Amino acid sequence: MTSLAPRERHEAVGLDVELMLAEYQALKAEQLARIGTRDNLLYATLAAYAAVVAGAIGAGGPLQILLALPAVAAVLGWTYLSNDKKIVQIRAYLRRDLGGRLGQHLPDGSLAFGWESVRRSGVDRWLGKVGHVAVDLIAFSGASLAALAAYWILAPLDGLTALAAAETALILAFTAEVIRWSMAGRARDRRRSE
Repeated sequence: MTSLAPRERHEAVGLDVELMLAEYQALKAEQLARIGTRDNLLYATLAAYAAVVAGAIGAGGPLQILLALPAVAAVLGWTYLSNDKKIVQIRAYLRRDLGGRLGQHLPDGSLAFGWESVRRSGVDRWLGKVGHVAVDLIAFSGASLAALAAYWILAPLDGLTALAAAETALILAFTAEVIRWSMAGRARDRRRSE
């Protein structure tokens, strides 16, 4: 294998750094798009809830219409959670993998993408994570479980009872996944700080 001359080695390093920076920009653009989608899913969920509740209460509609709320929550909630996971995975990749490789090319052991790490430490980070999980649980699980509880208490047993049971199981599974994902994130944060 032939070794590169100093100039060729410098050009190869420059190209490597350019490629890493291009990858960073592409991933940040994807991350920002996913954040926008995730946030809009929350707004769409709230709008759908308002429509369901208005149909059930405002027009004196049948209580069975409340079963639409958990269905909406399940579809939008899982999509929301999937986007949230990708956002976190992109952030972790940028900070640990890409940042580490790029940092090897920086003088004096400088940290590449320092902001990706600095802003994720301290009490504010913990409070933000707790708030984020609370919003997820209230918006997707709490409202759905309230609608299901109202259905179970007020509606007569009928052909939709099996649907209500399936929706209850689905929302409980979603709730467990939100909590599992949150706990996994805290465990990752603890391991990184050690």
